[in-house]
Amino acid sequence: MLTILPCTGRNAVRGVKRTKYKNVLFKSKFEADLAKKFDSLGIEWEYEPFSIPWQPAVRKYTPDFRLTLADGTEIILESKGFFDPSARSKMAQVRSQYPDLNIQFLFMDENKVVTKSSSRRTTYKEWAEKHGYKVCSLDTLAESNSTNVERKTCRTGKHGSTRRSKGSHQGRAQASS
Repeated sequence: MLTILPCTGRNAVRGVKRTKYKNVLFKSKFEADLAKKFDSLGIEWEYEPFSIPWQPAVRKYTPDFRLTLADGTEIILESKGFFDPSARSKMAQVRSQYPDLNIQFLFMDENKVVTKSSSRRTTYKEWAEKHGYKVCSLDTLAESNSTNVERKTCRTGKHGSTRRSKGSHQGRAQASS
């Protein structure tokens, strides 16, 4: 059974400059840029909307975004610039414990190599797919949102033009220190 915990705060990340957009304090410029792009695409978003407990010790995984496409489809999005070994281990365990969650990755560079020391160089995208995750891009999200809006409009037949949901900034706003 899935237990979703409300987010009550974020551990401080030393040496990381946070970026603010729409009164939401993002832990990276990459995440803030994604939020801006989601707004321009008409994709509703929430930043760090909840936490999921995971084992071996009781820990919490807090996804970066929850996206809601125009047709109501929800995607839990994990955005990654650098995908370190501890993050890969955590995500492998989260997938094995919550196989039915629609968690997808959006990498800054999906072709970046996980480790250069191995004989078989695995990219971030290959690692994610090997562990049962879908990898998306801003283009595929835009296409899915646009296609879903058109399908929804055609299905209902109530509106002569396609409608897009407006971006949301329901993420947790944090006061600047």
